[in-house]
Amino acid sequence: MPTKRRMLSEITNAYANHLTSGTSALSGNVERDAFANDQVLGGLIRLSDQIAELLVPVAPAPEFVHRLGTRLTAAAAPCEIRIGHQSRQRFWLGALLSGSLVSATGFVLVWVLLRGRRATMLAG
Repeated sequence: MPTKRRMLSEITNAYANHLTSGTSALSGNVERDAFANDQVLGGLIRLSDQIAELLVPVAPAPEFVHRLGTRLTAAAAPCEIRIGHQSRQRFWLGALLSGSLVSATGFVLVWVLLRGRRATMLAG
């Protein structure tokens, strides 16, 4: 059998979940009713019942949602262009660095080959 502390914790969590989801409080729950007279939890249960009665669901008007979506999309458009510009810059920077690396490697390769050929000519 669960301890009183564990049951209090479970009931409090269940109440919090019901309040945040916008559904009615846990009326008729056997464990809830058993603790309704508890000094601490009873007050919390009554308080949460009162809060649940006062809270009303709020939804924005469809026109507001549409306008907000349009504004957010318009505000995000310059960011997309900037990202594309940065991608092109990175591509060209990568291409230039790669070209420089290939040129340096080619120079070293030609230098090593010429040096080897020169060494064989002097030895021969």
